[in-house]
Amino acid sequence: MARSFRLAEAPSPYLRDHAIQPIEWYPWGEEARNKALSQRKPLFISIGYSTCHWCHRMAREVFNDEEVGRVLSEYFVPIKVDRELHPAVDEVYMSACLTVNGQGGWPLNVFATPEGKPFYFFTYAPKEAFLGLLFRLKDLWLQKSERLLEVAEELARRTERSLSPEKGEIQASILTEKALKVFEEIYDPLYGGFGLGAKFPSVPILYFLFSQAQKGKRNAQKMLRETLYRMALSGLRDHIGGGFFRYTVDRGWTHPHYEKMLYDQAQLLEIYALYLTQEDSPLFREVLEETVEYLFREMRSPEGLFYTAQDAESPEGEGAFYLFTRKELQKVFKNQAQKVAEIFHIEDNPSLPYLTQIPEPNPSLFKKALFETRRKRLPPRVDEKILCGENALLLSALIKTAKILSSSRLIEASLGLYHKIKIHFCKGEDIYRVFYQGKRYLPGLLEDYARLTRAALDLYDVTGKKEFLIEARRLSRMMNERFEDPENGAFWASPPDPCLFLRPKEIYDRAWPSGNALAYEGLLRLAIHFPEEKERAMGLLKALGGSVKRNPESFPYLLALLAGEV
Repeated sequence: MARSFRLAEAPSPYLRDHAIQPIEWYPWGEEARNKALSQRKPLFISIGYSTCHWCHRMAREVFNDEEVGRVLSEYFVPIKVDRELHPAVDEVYMSACLTVNGQGGWPLNVFATPEGKPFYFFTYAPKEAFLGLLFRLKDLWLQKSERLLEVAEELARRTERSLSPEKGEIQASILTEKALKVFEEIYDPLYGGFGLGAKFPSVPILYFLFSQAQKGKRNAQKMLRETLYRMALSGLRDHIGGGFFRYTVDRGWTHPHYEKMLYDQAQLLEIYALYLTQEDSPLFREVLEETVEYLFREMRSPEGLFYTAQDAESPEGEGAFYLFTRKELQKVFKNQAQKVAEIFHIEDNPSLPYLTQIPEPNPSLFKKALFETRRKRLPPRVDEKILCGENALLLSALIKTAKILSSSRLIEASLGLYHKIKIHFCKGEDIYRVFYQGKRYLPGLLEDYARLTRAALDLYDVTGKKEFLIEARRLSRMMNERFEDPENGAFWASPPDPCLFLRPKEIYDRAWPSGNALAYEGLLRLAIHFPEEKERAMGLLKALGGSVKRNPESFPYLLALLAGEV
Protein backbone atom coordinates (compact mmCIF):
# COMPACT_ATOMS: atom_id res chain seq x y z
CA MET A 1 0.00 0.00 0.00
CA ALA A 2 1.05 3.61 -0.43
CA ARG A 3 2.92 5.17 2.45
CA SER A 4 1.98 8.47 4.00
CA PHE A 5 4.76 11.01 4.19
CA ARG A 6 2.96 13.52 6.37
CA LEU A 7 5.55 12.95 9.11
CA ALA A 8 8.59 13.32 6.85
CA GLU A 9 9.12 17.01 7.67
CA ALA A 10 8.15 16.82 11.35
CA PRO A 11 10.51 18.51 13.85
CA SER A 12 11.17 15.18 15.54
CA PRO A 13 13.37 12.19 14.65
CA TYR A 14 10.78 9.98 16.33
CA LEU A 15 8.01 11.10 13.98
CA ARG A 16 10.25 10.97 10.94
CA ASP A 17 11.14 7.36 11.74
CA HIS A 18 7.46 6.48 11.27
CA ALA A 19 7.02 8.39 8.01
CA ILE A 20 7.72 5.44 5.69
CA GLN A 21 5.66 2.86 7.54
CA PRO A 22 2.65 1.29 5.73
CA ILE A 23 0.27 3.33 7.88
CA GLU A 24 -1.45 6.55 6.89
CA TRP A 25 -0.07 8.38 9.91
CA TYR A 26 -1.16 11.94 10.66
CA PRO A 27 0.67 14.33 12.96
CA TRP A 28 -1.27 15.75 15.89
CA GLY A 29 -3.54 18.48 14.54
CA GLU A 30 -6.74 19.48 12.83
CA GLU A 31 -6.20 17.54 9.58
CA ALA A 32 -6.58 14.20 11.37
CA ARG A 33 -9.45 15.38 13.53
CA ASN A 34 -11.37 16.78 10.56
CA LYS A 35 -10.99 13.52 8.66
CA ALA A 36 -12.24 11.52 11.66
CA LEU A 37 -15.22 13.84 12.09
CA SER A 38 -16.16 13.86 8.40
CA GLN A 39 -15.85 10.07 8.02
CA ARG A 40 -17.03 9.21 11.55
CA LYS A 41 -14.00 7.01 12.17
CA PRO A 42 -12.42 6.54 15.58
CA LEU A 43 -8.95 7.92 16.19
CA PHE A 44 -5.95 5.74 16.98
CA ILE A 45 -3.46 7.93 18.86
CA SER A 46 -0.02 6.43 19.48
CA ILE A 47 2.20 8.45 21.84
CA GLY A 48 5.91 7.77 22.34
CA TYR A 49 9.36 9.29 22.09
CA SER A 50 12.63 8.70 20.30
CA THR A 51 14.60 6.90 23.00
CA CYS A 52 11.80 4.61 24.21
CA HIS A 53 12.78 0.91 24.00
CA TRP A 54 9.22 -0.44 23.76
CA CYS A 55 8.34 2.24 21.19
CA HIS A 56 11.15 0.91 19.00
CA ARG A 57 9.94 -2.66 19.46
CA MET A 58 6.38 -1.85 18.54
CA ALA A 59 7.55 0.08 15.47
CA ARG A 60 9.64 -2.87 14.27
CA GLU A 61 7.28 -5.68 15.11
CA VAL A 62 3.86 -4.09 14.55
CA PHE A 63 3.75 -0.74 12.77
CA ASN A 64 6.10 -1.88 9.98
CA ASP A 65 3.69 -4.69 9.05
CA GLU A 66 1.67 -4.29 5.83
CA GLU A 67 -1.46 -5.99 7.20
CA VAL A 68 -1.47 -3.83 10.31
CA GLY A 69 -1.07 -0.76 8.12
CA ARG A 70 -3.97 -1.74 5.88
CA VAL A 71 -6.44 -2.45 8.71
CA LEU A 72 -5.40 0.53 10.83
CA SER A 73 -5.58 2.99 7.94
CA GLU A 74 -8.90 1.65 6.60
CA TYR A 75 -10.96 1.63 9.77
CA PHE A 76 -9.27 4.28 11.95
CA VAL A 77 -7.51 7.63 11.62
CA PRO A 78 -4.00 6.97 12.96
CA ILE A 79 -2.09 9.79 14.71
CA LYS A 80 1.54 9.62 15.83
CA VAL A 81 2.55 11.91 18.70
CA ASP A 82 5.99 12.71 20.07
CA ARG A 83 5.20 13.26 23.74
CA GLU A 84 8.12 15.71 24.03
CA LEU A 85 6.63 17.95 21.35
CA HIS A 86 3.13 17.76 22.85
CA PRO A 87 3.42 17.01 26.57
CA ALA A 88 -0.09 18.37 27.19
CA VAL A 89 -1.51 15.73 24.83
CA ASP A 90 0.49 13.08 26.66
CA GLU A 91 -0.60 14.43 30.06
CA VAL A 92 -4.29 14.28 29.16
CA TYR A 93 -4.27 10.78 27.68
CA MET A 94 -1.88 9.36 30.27
CA SER A 95 -4.08 10.77 33.04
CA ALA A 96 -7.10 9.14 31.41
CA CYS A 97 -5.20 5.85 31.16
CA LEU A 98 -4.17 6.04 34.83
CA THR A 99 -7.78 6.78 35.79
CA VAL A 100 -8.88 3.53 34.13
CA ASN A 101 -5.93 1.18 34.48
CA GLY A 102 -4.00 2.53 37.45
CA GLN A 103 -0.78 2.37 35.45
CA GLY A 104 0.57 3.46 32.09
CA GLY A 105 3.69 3.63 30.00
CA TRP A 106 4.99 4.23 26.49
CA PRO A 107 4.12 3.71 23.81
CA LEU A 108 0.72 4.85 25.02
CA ASN A 109 -1.81 3.69 22.43
CA VAL A 110 -5.27 5.22 22.63
CA PHE A 111 -8.51 4.55 20.76
CA ALA A 112 -10.74 7.62 20.87
CA THR A 113 -13.91 9.05 19.39
CA PRO A 114 -13.58 11.40 16.38
CA GLU A 115 -13.75 14.25 18.94
CA GLY A 116 -10.68 12.80 20.67
CA LYS A 117 -12.32 11.41 23.80
CA PRO A 118 -10.66 8.10 24.73
CA PHE A 119 -12.39 4.77 25.29
CA TYR A 120 -9.56 2.19 25.21
CA PHE A 121 -5.83 2.11 26.08
CA PHE A 122 -2.90 -0.25 25.87
CA THR A 123 0.89 0.01 25.75
CA TYR A 124 2.99 -2.55 23.88
CA ALA A 125 1.23 -5.43 22.09
CA PRO A 126 2.62 -7.95 19.57
CA LYS A 127 1.28 -8.02 16.02
CA GLU A 128 -1.35 -10.77 16.33
CA ALA A 129 -2.80 -9.38 19.56
CA PHE A 130 -2.91 -5.89 18.06
CA LEU A 131 -4.62 -7.07 14.88
CA GLY A 132 -7.22 -8.93 16.92
CA LEU A 133 -7.85 -5.80 18.95
CA LEU A 134 -8.24 -3.69 15.79
CA PHE A 135 -10.92 -6.00 14.40
CA ARG A 136 -12.82 -6.18 17.72
CA LEU A 137 -12.85 -2.41 18.17
CA LYS A 138 -13.74 -1.86 14.51
CA ASP A 139 -16.77 -4.13 14.95
CA LEU A 140 -17.74 -2.48 18.23
CA TRP A 141 -17.58 0.96 16.65
CA LEU A 142 -19.73 -0.11 13.72
CA GLN A 143 -22.28 -2.00 15.84
CA LYS A 144 -22.28 -0.32 19.27
CA SER A 145 -20.78 3.13 18.81
CA GLU A 146 -23.38 4.63 21.18
CA ARG A 147 -21.97 2.55 24.02
CA LEU A 148 -18.37 3.55 23.21
CA LEU A 149 -19.43 7.20 23.08
CA GLU A 150 -20.97 6.89 26.55
CA VAL A 151 -17.80 5.30 27.91
CA ALA A 152 -15.71 8.08 26.32
CA GLU A 153 -17.91 10.86 27.76
CA GLU A 154 -17.70 9.44 31.27
CA LEU A 155 -13.94 8.96 31.04
CA ALA A 156 -13.49 12.50 29.71
CA ARG A 157 -15.37 13.86 32.75
CA ARG A 158 -13.27 11.77 35.16
CA THR A 159 -10.04 12.87 33.46
CA GLU A 160 -11.01 16.52 33.65
CA ARG A 161 -11.70 16.17 37.37
CA SER A 162 -8.32 14.52 37.92
CA LEU A 163 -6.50 17.37 36.17
CA SER A 164 -8.43 20.23 37.79
CA PRO A 165 -6.84 21.59 40.96
CA GLU A 166 -8.95 22.15 44.05
CA LYS A 167 -8.71 25.41 45.93
CA GLY A 168 -7.84 25.56 49.60
CA GLU A 169 -5.51 26.84 52.29
CA ILE A 170 -2.18 25.09 52.79
CA GLN A 171 -0.87 24.23 56.24
CA ALA A 172 2.68 23.57 55.19
CA SER A 173 3.97 21.88 58.33
CA ILE A 174 1.12 19.35 58.50
CA LEU A 175 1.29 18.49 54.80
CA THR A 176 5.06 18.21 54.91
CA GLU A 177 4.84 15.66 57.72
CA LYS A 178 2.22 13.67 55.81
CA ALA A 179 4.34 13.61 52.66
CA LEU A 180 7.47 12.64 54.59
CA LYS A 181 5.60 9.74 56.15
CA VAL A 182 4.51 8.48 52.72
CA PHE A 183 8.09 8.61 51.42
CA GLU A 184 9.33 6.80 54.52
CA GLU A 185 6.80 4.04 53.85
CA ILE A 186 7.84 3.52 50.21
CA TYR A 187 11.56 4.02 50.80
CA ASP A 188 13.73 0.97 50.05
CA PRO A 189 15.97 0.53 53.13
CA LEU A 190 18.13 -2.06 51.39
CA TYR A 191 19.05 -0.23 48.18
CA GLY A 192 17.82 3.33 48.59
CA GLY A 193 15.31 4.94 46.28
CA PHE A 194 11.58 4.33 46.36
CA GLY A 195 9.58 1.20 45.74
CA LEU A 196 10.67 -2.42 45.53
CA GLY A 197 10.57 -2.80 41.74
CA ALA A 198 12.01 -0.72 38.91
CA LYS A 199 14.01 2.24 40.19
CA PHE A 200 13.78 5.81 38.91
CA PRO A 201 15.74 8.84 40.11
CA SER A 202 12.51 10.52 41.38
CA VAL A 203 14.34 13.84 41.70
CA PRO A 204 11.37 15.95 42.90
CA ILE A 205 11.23 13.67 45.96
CA LEU A 206 14.97 14.18 46.49
CA TYR A 207 14.46 17.97 46.43
CA PHE A 208 11.84 17.50 49.13
CA LEU A 209 14.15 15.31 51.24
CA PHE A 210 16.89 17.91 50.90
CA SER A 211 14.53 20.58 52.23
CA GLN A 212 13.64 18.38 55.20
CA ALA A 213 17.26 17.48 55.89
CA GLN A 214 17.95 21.21 56.08
CA LYS A 215 15.28 21.39 58.78
CA GLY A 216 17.09 18.76 60.82
CA LYS A 217 14.98 15.73 59.85
CA ARG A 218 17.52 12.95 60.25
CA ASN A 219 15.53 10.30 58.45
CA ALA A 220 15.16 12.60 55.43
CA GLN A 221 18.92 13.15 55.48
CA LYS A 222 19.52 9.40 55.64
CA MET A 223 17.12 8.58 52.79
CA LEU A 224 18.58 11.35 50.62
CA ARG A 225 22.23 10.48 51.17
CA GLU A 226 21.75 6.75 50.74
CA THR A 227 19.77 7.21 47.51
CA LEU A 228 22.34 9.61 46.05
CA TYR A 229 25.15 7.26 47.09
CA ARG A 230 23.48 4.21 45.53
CA MET A 231 22.73 6.02 42.28
CA ALA A 232 26.32 7.28 42.05
CA LEU A 233 27.76 3.77 42.37
CA SER A 234 25.13 1.72 40.57
CA GLY A 235 24.21 0.72 37.05
CA LEU A 236 21.95 3.77 36.79
CA ARG A 237 25.13 5.77 36.16
CA ASP A 238 27.40 5.38 33.15
CA HIS A 239 30.73 4.99 34.95
CA ILE A 240 32.76 4.95 31.76
CA GLY A 241 31.28 7.82 29.76
CA GLY A 242 29.39 9.87 32.32
CA GLY A 243 25.72 10.69 32.74
CA PHE A 244 22.75 8.69 34.01
CA PHE A 245 20.35 6.28 32.38
CA ARG A 246 16.59 6.82 32.68
CA TYR A 247 15.88 3.97 35.11
CA THR A 248 16.77 0.43 36.12
CA VAL A 249 14.39 -2.49 35.73
CA ASP A 250 15.47 -3.99 39.06
CA ARG A 251 15.30 -2.95 42.69
CA GLY A 252 19.10 -2.95 43.14
CA TRP A 253 19.87 -0.30 40.47
CA THR A 254 21.89 -2.85 38.44
CA HIS A 255 20.13 -3.35 35.07
CA PRO A 256 19.12 -0.14 33.31
CA HIS A 257 17.15 0.69 30.26
CA TYR A 258 19.90 2.57 28.49
CA GLU A 259 18.30 5.78 27.25
CA LYS A 260 19.81 8.99 28.62
CA MET A 261 17.47 11.96 28.95
CA LEU A 262 18.62 15.58 29.16
CA TYR A 263 16.09 16.35 31.89
CA ASP A 264 17.54 13.60 34.09
CA GLN A 265 21.11 14.84 33.62
CA ALA A 266 20.03 18.38 34.50
CA GLN A 267 18.08 17.50 37.63
CA LEU A 268 20.64 15.02 38.93
CA LEU A 269 23.41 17.58 38.45
CA GLU A 270 21.38 20.03 40.50
CA ILE A 271 20.48 17.71 43.38
CA TYR A 272 24.08 16.45 43.73
CA ALA A 273 25.30 20.05 43.68
CA LEU A 274 22.74 21.02 46.33
CA TYR A 275 23.80 18.11 48.53
CA LEU A 276 27.46 19.14 48.22
CA THR A 277 26.62 22.51 49.76
CA GLN A 278 26.04 20.63 53.03
CA GLU A 279 28.44 17.68 52.93
CA ASP A 280 31.52 17.27 50.78
CA SER A 281 31.99 13.99 48.94
CA PRO A 282 34.69 13.15 46.36
CA LEU A 283 32.31 10.64 44.80
CA PHE A 284 29.57 13.23 44.32
CA ARG A 285 32.07 15.75 42.91
CA GLU A 286 33.11 13.09 40.43
CA VAL A 287 29.44 12.67 39.47
CA LEU A 288 29.21 16.38 38.68
CA GLU A 289 32.44 16.51 36.71
CA GLU A 290 31.77 13.40 34.64
CA THR A 291 28.15 14.29 33.90
CA VAL A 292 29.12 17.76 32.72
CA GLU A 293 31.90 16.29 30.57
CA TYR A 294 29.44 13.82 29.01
CA LEU A 295 26.92 16.57 28.21
CA PHE A 296 29.43 18.87 26.54
CA ARG A 297 31.07 16.00 24.66
CA GLU A 298 28.04 14.09 23.36
CA MET A 299 24.87 16.15 23.79
CA ARG A 300 25.90 19.64 22.65
CA SER A 301 24.67 20.84 19.28
CA PRO A 302 26.70 22.95 16.81
CA GLU A 303 24.58 25.94 17.93
CA GLY A 304 25.76 25.50 21.52
CA LEU A 305 22.44 24.11 22.76
CA PHE A 306 21.77 20.62 24.10
CA TYR A 307 19.94 17.74 22.48
CA THR A 308 16.97 16.04 24.10
CA ALA A 309 18.15 12.46 24.62
CA GLN A 310 20.40 9.57 23.64
CA ASP A 311 18.89 6.29 22.51
CA ALA A 312 18.78 2.99 24.37
CA GLU A 313 19.18 1.04 21.14
CA SER A 314 22.49 -0.05 19.59
CA PRO A 315 22.96 -1.94 16.30
CA GLU A 316 23.91 -5.04 18.31
CA GLY A 317 20.95 -4.75 20.65
CA GLU A 318 19.69 -2.61 23.51
CA GLY A 319 22.57 -1.28 25.60
CA ALA A 320 25.26 -3.19 23.68
CA PHE A 321 27.35 -0.02 23.31
CA TYR A 322 27.86 0.10 27.10
CA LEU A 323 28.69 -3.56 27.80
CA PHE A 324 32.01 -5.42 28.21
CA THR A 325 33.05 -9.04 28.59
CA ARG A 326 35.99 -10.51 30.47
CA LYS A 327 37.45 -11.55 27.13
CA GLU A 328 37.53 -7.89 26.06
CA LEU A 329 39.16 -6.90 29.34
CA GLN A 330 41.88 -9.46 28.75
CA LYS A 331 42.80 -7.81 25.47
CA VAL A 332 42.91 -4.33 26.99
CA PHE A 333 44.39 -4.91 30.45
CA LYS A 334 46.33 -8.18 30.12
CA ASN A 335 47.42 -9.26 33.61
CA GLN A 336 45.22 -6.63 35.30
CA ALA A 337 42.04 -7.88 33.60
CA GLN A 338 40.89 -9.92 36.60
CA LYS A 339 41.26 -6.91 38.89
CA VAL A 340 39.28 -4.65 36.54
CA ALA A 341 36.56 -7.30 36.21
CA GLU A 342 36.22 -7.50 39.99
CA ILE A 343 36.09 -3.71 40.44
CA PHE A 344 33.40 -3.22 37.80
CA HIS A 345 31.54 -6.55 38.16
CA ILE A 346 32.24 -7.68 34.59
CA GLU A 347 31.25 -11.29 33.85
CA ASP A 348 31.89 -13.64 30.93
CA ASN A 349 28.62 -12.49 29.40
CA PRO A 350 28.34 -8.84 28.26
CA SER A 351 28.09 -6.77 31.45
CA LEU A 352 27.56 -3.13 32.37
CA PRO A 353 30.37 -1.71 34.54
CA TYR A 354 29.15 -0.57 37.94
CA LEU A 355 30.39 -0.37 41.53
CA THR A 356 29.07 -1.46 44.88
CA GLN A 357 31.61 0.52 46.88
CA ILE A 358 34.30 3.11 46.25
CA PRO A 359 37.33 1.06 45.15
CA GLU A 360 40.93 1.52 46.15
CA PRO A 361 42.99 2.64 44.34
CA ASN A 362 41.01 5.13 42.26
CA PRO A 363 39.97 3.35 39.02
CA SER A 364 40.23 6.45 36.80
CA LEU A 365 42.99 4.97 34.60
CA PHE A 366 40.94 1.81 34.09
CA LYS A 367 37.91 3.94 33.20
CA LYS A 368 39.92 5.90 30.65
CA ALA A 369 41.08 2.72 28.92
CA LEU A 370 37.52 1.33 28.87
CA PHE A 371 36.28 4.62 27.44
CA GLU A 372 38.85 4.51 24.63
CA THR A 373 37.80 0.94 23.85
CA ARG A 374 34.12 1.84 23.87
CA ARG A 375 34.42 4.91 21.66
CA LYS A 376 35.50 2.68 18.74
CA ARG A 377 31.97 1.25 18.69
CA LEU A 378 29.04 2.76 16.84
CA PRO A 379 27.33 4.96 19.47
CA PRO A 380 23.59 5.10 20.14
CA ARG A 381 21.64 7.66 18.14
CA VAL A 382 20.96 11.08 19.63
CA ASP A 383 17.50 12.68 19.44
CA GLU A 384 18.66 15.96 17.90
CA LYS A 385 15.56 18.02 18.50
CA ILE A 386 16.27 20.72 21.06
CA LEU A 387 13.72 21.79 23.67
CA CYS A 388 13.65 25.25 25.25
CA GLY A 389 12.50 24.18 28.71
CA GLU A 390 15.02 21.36 29.02
CA ASN A 391 17.89 23.64 28.06
CA ALA A 392 16.67 26.11 30.68
CA LEU A 393 16.53 23.29 33.23
CA LEU A 394 20.13 22.39 32.38
CA LEU A 395 21.16 26.03 32.59
CA SER A 396 20.00 26.24 36.22
CA ALA A 397 21.85 23.02 37.01
CA LEU A 398 25.08 24.23 35.38
CA ILE A 399 24.99 27.43 37.42
CA LYS A 400 24.69 25.52 40.70
CA THR A 401 27.36 23.04 39.59
CA ALA A 402 29.70 25.89 38.66
CA LYS A 403 29.35 27.35 42.16
CA ILE A 404 30.16 24.03 43.83
CA LEU A 405 33.14 23.29 41.57
CA SER A 406 34.30 26.95 41.69
CA SER A 407 34.42 26.83 37.90
CA SER A 408 34.61 30.14 36.06
CA ARG A 409 34.56 28.12 32.83
CA LEU A 410 31.13 26.73 33.70
CA ILE A 411 29.84 30.17 34.61
CA GLU A 412 30.91 31.40 31.18
CA ALA A 413 29.33 28.35 29.58
CA SER A 414 26.09 29.07 31.47
CA LEU A 415 26.02 32.65 30.24
CA GLY A 416 26.70 31.40 26.73
CA LEU A 417 23.87 28.87 26.95
CA TYR A 418 21.46 31.55 28.15
CA HIS A 419 22.24 33.75 25.16
CA LYS A 420 21.92 30.80 22.77
CA ILE A 421 18.48 30.04 24.21
CA LYS A 422 17.47 33.67 23.69
CA ILE A 423 18.69 33.66 20.10
CA HIS A 424 17.16 30.36 19.01
CA PHE A 425 13.91 30.17 21.03
CA CYS A 426 12.82 33.75 21.67
CA LYS A 427 11.32 36.04 19.05
CA GLY A 428 9.79 39.32 20.18
CA GLU A 429 7.25 38.56 22.87
CA ASP A 430 7.06 34.87 22.07
CA ILE A 431 8.97 31.79 23.15
CA TYR A 432 9.08 28.72 20.95
CA ARG A 433 9.30 25.19 22.29
CA VAL A 434 11.38 23.36 19.68
CA PHE A 435 14.50 24.11 17.65
CA TYR A 436 15.33 21.50 15.03
CA GLN A 437 17.58 21.63 11.99
CA GLY A 438 17.82 25.41 12.06
CA LYS A 439 14.11 26.19 12.54
CA ARG A 440 11.79 27.07 15.43
CA TYR A 441 8.58 25.12 15.94
CA LEU A 442 5.50 25.20 18.21
CA PRO A 443 4.54 27.86 20.76
CA GLY A 444 6.19 27.61 24.17
CA LEU A 445 4.42 25.87 27.03
CA LEU A 446 4.08 26.80 30.69
CA GLU A 447 7.13 24.69 31.55
CA ASP A 448 9.25 26.55 28.97
CA TYR A 449 8.36 29.97 30.41
CA ALA A 450 8.64 28.84 34.05
CA ARG A 451 11.98 27.08 33.60
CA LEU A 452 13.46 30.00 31.69
CA THR A 453 12.27 32.43 34.37
CA ARG A 454 13.99 30.25 36.98
CA ALA A 455 17.21 30.15 34.95
CA ALA A 456 17.26 33.94 34.58
CA LEU A 457 16.85 34.29 38.36
CA ASP A 458 19.69 31.82 38.92
CA LEU A 459 21.92 33.89 36.63
CA TYR A 460 20.98 37.01 38.57
CA ASP A 461 21.91 35.29 41.84
CA VAL A 462 25.34 34.26 40.56
CA THR A 463 26.25 37.41 38.60
CA GLY A 464 24.34 40.17 40.39
CA LYS A 465 23.50 41.66 36.98
CA LYS A 466 20.11 43.35 37.10
CA GLU A 467 19.39 42.60 33.43
CA PHE A 468 18.67 38.98 34.40
CA LEU A 469 16.26 40.03 37.14
CA ILE A 470 14.41 42.30 34.72
CA GLU A 471 14.28 39.53 32.15
CA ALA A 472 12.94 37.06 34.72
CA ARG A 473 10.12 39.43 35.58
CA ARG A 474 9.32 39.98 31.90
CA LEU A 475 9.19 36.22 31.29
CA SER A 476 6.96 35.73 34.32
CA ARG A 477 4.55 38.38 33.09
CA MET A 478 4.47 36.79 29.62
CA MET A 479 3.72 33.46 31.29
CA ASN A 480 0.89 35.06 33.24
CA GLU A 481 -0.66 36.57 30.10
CA ARG A 482 -0.58 33.30 28.19
CA PHE A 483 -1.41 30.65 30.77
CA GLU A 484 -3.14 32.04 33.86
CA ASP A 485 -6.72 30.91 34.44
CA PRO A 486 -8.28 34.14 35.77
CA GLU A 487 -11.47 32.39 36.83
CA ASN A 488 -10.14 29.42 38.81
CA GLY A 489 -6.50 30.31 39.36
CA ALA A 490 -3.32 28.32 38.60
CA PHE A 491 -1.80 28.03 35.14
CA TRP A 492 -2.76 26.06 32.08
CA ALA A 493 -0.01 23.75 30.82
CA SER A 494 -0.29 24.83 27.19
CA PRO A 495 -2.05 27.21 24.80
CA PRO A 496 -5.64 26.31 23.81
CA ASP A 497 -5.75 23.28 21.50
CA PRO A 498 -8.99 22.69 19.56
CA CYS A 499 -8.00 19.05 19.01
CA LEU A 500 -7.64 18.24 22.71
CA PHE A 501 -10.88 17.60 24.56
CA LEU A 502 -9.70 19.49 27.64
CA ARG A 503 -7.04 22.06 28.47
CA PRO A 504 -4.89 20.58 31.25
CA LYS A 505 -3.11 22.18 34.17
CA GLU A 506 0.16 20.48 35.03
CA ILE A 507 -0.04 20.40 38.82
CA TYR A 508 1.52 17.09 39.88
CA ASP A 509 5.25 16.43 39.87
CA ARG A 510 6.20 13.65 37.45
CA ALA A 511 9.84 12.94 36.59
CA TRP A 512 10.35 16.70 37.02
CA PRO A 513 8.71 19.49 39.04
CA SER A 514 5.35 20.54 37.67
CA GLY A 515 4.94 23.71 35.64
CA ASN A 516 2.76 25.23 38.36
CA ALA A 517 5.34 24.50 41.06
CA LEU A 518 8.06 26.19 39.01
CA ALA A 519 5.74 29.12 38.28
CA TYR A 520 5.21 29.50 42.03
CA GLU A 521 8.98 29.40 42.60
CA GLY A 522 9.53 32.17 40.08
CA LEU A 523 6.84 34.38 41.61
CA LEU A 524 8.15 33.78 45.13
CA ARG A 525 11.71 34.71 44.16
CA LEU A 526 10.57 37.75 42.19
CA ALA A 527 8.55 38.94 45.22
CA ILE A 528 11.83 39.52 47.08
CA HIS A 529 12.52 42.39 44.67
CA PHE A 530 8.99 43.24 43.50
CA PRO A 531 6.62 42.88 46.49
CA GLU A 532 3.52 43.05 44.29
CA GLU A 533 4.41 39.61 42.93
CA LYS A 534 3.74 38.10 46.36
CA GLU A 535 -0.01 38.37 45.84
CA ARG A 536 0.22 36.41 42.59
CA ALA A 537 2.30 33.73 44.30
CA MET A 538 -0.19 33.39 47.15
CA GLY A 539 -3.09 33.25 44.70
CA LEU A 540 -1.43 30.39 42.86
CA LEU A 541 -0.80 28.55 46.12
CA LYS A 542 -4.43 28.90 47.15
CA ALA A 543 -5.59 27.61 43.74
CA LEU A 544 -3.63 24.40 44.36
CA GLY A 545 -4.28 24.12 48.10
CA GLY A 546 -7.10 21.59 48.12
CA SER A 547 -5.24 19.22 45.82
CA VAL A 548 -2.05 19.50 47.88
CA LYS A 549 -4.01 18.76 51.03
CA ARG A 550 -5.55 15.65 49.47
CA ASN A 551 -2.28 14.18 48.10
CA PRO A 552 0.73 16.06 49.48
CA GLU A 553 3.12 13.35 48.27
CA SER A 554 2.24 14.32 44.67
CA PHE A 555 3.64 17.83 45.25
CA PRO A 556 7.14 17.24 46.68
CA TYR A 557 8.82 20.15 44.89
CA LEU A 558 6.14 22.62 45.95
CA LEU A 559 6.45 21.44 49.56
CA ALA A 560 10.23 21.86 49.32
CA LEU A 561 9.66 25.46 48.23
CA LEU A 562 7.32 26.03 51.15
CA ALA A 563 10.10 24.79 53.45
CA GLY A 564 12.25 27.55 51.97
CA GLU A 565 15.26 25.35 51.29
CA VAL A 566 15.30 24.85 47.49
